[in-house]
Amino acid sequence: MYMVSGIYSFGFSIALTGLARPLSGSTTYIPIHDALFPFEVLLFAFFGLAFLAASFYQFRMSIRLGSDRHSSYGSPSVPQ
Repeated sequence: MYMVSGIYSFGFSIALTGLARPLSGSTTYIPIHDALFPFEVLLFAFFGLAFLAASFYQFRMSIRLGSDRHSSYGSPSVPQ
């Protein structure tokens, strides 16, 4: 869910700035810039990058947990 939210937020900020265009070449909306528009776009980009970072962190933690569990299944038990 973090990855989907991150891609959506970051992609939306890119679309608002005009860096990304629709495939058909026609724009379906015309954003009207106000004084807060640059801050709103930066906020969308920040949240998008934060969600993407959280998704990579969560993925890394789940892989690490899975590898720890997997290694304990194959190793013989050692009495202590």
